[in-house]
Amino acid sequence: TTPPPCDVLVAAAVANTITPATAARVNCKAVVEAGNGAIAPSGDAVLQQRGIPVLPDLLANGGGVVGSFFEWTQNISNLQWDEEDIAQKLDRYMVDAFRNVTKLSTDTNVNMRLAAYIIALQRIATSELQRGHA
Repeated sequence: TTPPPCDVLVAAAVANTITPATAARVNCKAVVEAGNGAIAPSGDAVLQQRGIPVLPDLLANGGGVVGSFFEWTQNISNLQWDEEDIAQKLDRYMVDAFRNVTKLSTDTNVNMRLAAYIIALQRIATSELQRGHA
């Protein structure tokens, strides 16, 4: 049977839960991959073929990683930011990340996951070059 329609499916599941068979049955306008690797690469390909956009895990749950970075930064610097400061910083980082990924995805006609990976790899390469590792 076909699942009921929805606007957004939040895939908050263990890795590789959305398989090609599952992706073929999804009845939504978009998917948010809230779980780490919840969409199998082959399932992601089916969603892409069906024209269903996916907000990849890298963006959907990246706020937790950024929050951990903020905590680490405060600890090593012996600082304490208030909740409002953290929320503003987190919002800026995540909105910027979303905008950058969306722009690259649109400009290069690749899905958001690939756009996020391209940006990440470009940043790593730039950092390595700046450190003299050519």
